[in-house]
Amino acid sequence: MNAETAIDLEKPEHVKTLEKLRLLLLHPEMWPTVDDNPVEWDFSTILTQYKCGTAACAMGLGYLVWGESNFKGMLRGLKGRDLYLIFYNASDDRVTEVTPEVVAGRIEDYLAGRPIRLLVEGDRSDPKYDTIVTQYIYPPIPNRDHDWSAVRSSYEPGDNIGFGRTEQDAIDDLLQWEAMG
Repeated sequence: MNAETAIDLEKPEHVKTLEKLRLLLLHPEMWPTVDDNPVEWDFSTILTQYKCGTAACAMGLGYLVWGESNFKGMLRGLKGRDLYLIFYNASDDRVTEVTPEVVAGRIEDYLAGRPIRLLVEGDRSDPKYDTIVTQYIYPPIPNRDHDWSAVRSSYEPGDNIGFGRTEQDAIDDLLQWEAMG
């Protein structure tokens, strides 16, 4: 087992599950077959089903590998907002951009405590689509001043990040950093 596939058994179940799913998403050659046919990624089914229970998305792949009820149980520690941001988050015109690599990247961001990048409607370079994205972090420290983070949807490493006790505090902190240039 190499360093990339090593999984810490002391971690919460949902963290271990996400680590395994991230590796699986990055290695489609390991995906199971359905009726002797290879599983093919097709996130566009989200538009017609409003959920993905097929093998064509990360949730469906998890259902196929671990069984639906097992997989849902394995993710029990994941908050609903994080579940949405990792697995479903894309506007209708960007849904085809949700690839296995995008979801694996979101899982990696979540596990590293980084904000999860959104796929928003329209041109990413258009400022009107560069919305503020907040995340409830609740780090394991006694100081609650960093419970919320706020970034722009176009966030890249090194960009401004706002923090605060409340969601609004984090947004205000981000706007203050942006105003300073």
